[in-house]
Amino acid sequence: MTVAKHALLFFLHTQAAYAAGSTMRRAKESHNGMIISSDAEAFEVDTQKHSRLAGANCTTLQCPEGYKNATNKNDKFCGLPTCAETDYAVCCEKLPEWFYPATYGVECEAPAWAPKYDCRHSIIQASGAPGKYPYYFTPKYGTKGDKQVEMYFSFPKVYNLSGFRLQCASGIQFCLCEFRIQKKNFPDDPWEDVFHGTAEWTEETQNEYTPGNSFEWTETTETAARYWNLVMLSSNGDNKWGGVAIQNMQFQGREGQVASCTTLQCPEGYKNATNKSDKFCALPTCAETDYAVCCEKIVQWFYPATYGVECEATYWPKYDCQKSIMEASGKPGRYPYYFTARDQGVNDDNQTEMNFSFPTIYNLSGWRQQCAYGLGFCLKDFRIQKRNSPGDPWEDVFHGTAQWTEETQHEYTAGNSFEWTETTARYWNLVMLSNNGDTRWGGAVAIQNMQFLGCPTEMEEGVDEEEEERREEEAVPELIRTRTPPVS
Repeated sequence: MTVAKHALLFFLHTQAAYAAGSTMRRAKESHNGMIISSDAEAFEVDTQKHSRLAGANCTTLQCPEGYKNATNKNDKFCGLPTCAETDYAVCCEKLPEWFYPATYGVECEAPAWAPKYDCRHSIIQASGAPGKYPYYFTPKYGTKGDKQVEMYFSFPKVYNLSGFRLQCASGIQFCLCEFRIQKKNFPDDPWEDVFHGTAEWTEETQNEYTPGNSFEWTETTETAARYWNLVMLSSNGDNKWGGVAIQNMQFQGREGQVASCTTLQCPEGYKNATNKSDKFCALPTCAETDYAVCCEKIVQWFYPATYGVECEATYWPKYDCQKSIMEASGKPGRYPYYFTARDQGVNDDNQTEMNFSFPTIYNLSGWRQQCAYGLGFCLKDFRIQKRNSPGDPWEDVFHGTAQWTEETQHEYTAGNSFEWTETTARYWNLVMLSNNGDTRWGGAVAIQNMQFLGCPTEMEEGVDEEEEERREEEAVPELIRTRTPPVS
């Protein structure tokens, strides 16, 4: 083959490789934007899996009713050579719609004239007749003078709103006149103004949606939020109370765009959550508040004392349980370690308990120990228990049997290390049921270098910390041992 032919073949080969690489780069770049999370969960997919090399162009897919073509639809691609319904989340965008907030689980809070007239009644579809309950009515002297009343809306997820409308539930003088719409992403954030409007009313149309009581603003990624606020500034002329009566309130919008968890870097002490690429942050930009969804705390073995855990158990003087839960020497018989009290060991049906009080709720999935004295005093049969408050009954988590040899009793081995499915609690209990055969001193047990496997977790949702403290104070102190102590 001539040199010219070699050169020609090399040129064609490099051009083809460059073209393929460019195609792959363009495919990757076309999906570097946000992932859209639609309320049609069946259509929710990861756009990073859609490639120019595998899928048909989105222009071949007709968006269904309630959807519109996605921005830059011609630059997006389906997951397979033929587009299907599963590609709606990539190729289409859900159209904004008018909706009653209560339809989508929105909660509201506002001061009211009486419990009967709270704001929950204004965000559901009502009768539409003037003065016909249910509706919302501001408290006495609601917007009189410089006063204003706020109605706070908490959405179950991020919504991108672009409109607000309402009807008037009582006399025309009580119709809402001037108002502001505000938003924020987190409860502690300051409110940010989105829209300022003034409604116009007539007696003939106050119980209808009209251009005078319907308002729209431009939808952008900046108008997406989970918390919204209606600030009522004035009524339509009521000079007696400045009262406002609202009925059949609606918002216009759709679920907002949220960022993929893949855009969030997990901090030290965390690892990527399982299936992180299929999970989403709460807002268009991921933040620390999304760690619980996008990341998982790294589970590790630890000495309880390292994290301020306190323990209590009957013990031989000097050998209390606090010594066994910190890093010790690991040498046989070398203090510090734990040793059960004289004649209060585990002979016959007797048992001894070691209670652990953690500073907060921990997610535990394992326990291991070493033996601090002769092989016969090593702990054999045991149970691990948990509870959330001191007054609660103990709940069994794990029942195990340790296996020991003289060569490995001062090491962590498969015979003295145990794991179970992770579970959470603040209070834990080790129930010692038997030792490795030595009956002296009531069947004594000696433990050293004890560790748990797990990590701390936040207070479980719904747990009242003040109530838990009260229960701790009122709890009757329990006997550490479950059998009657011997008479001395």
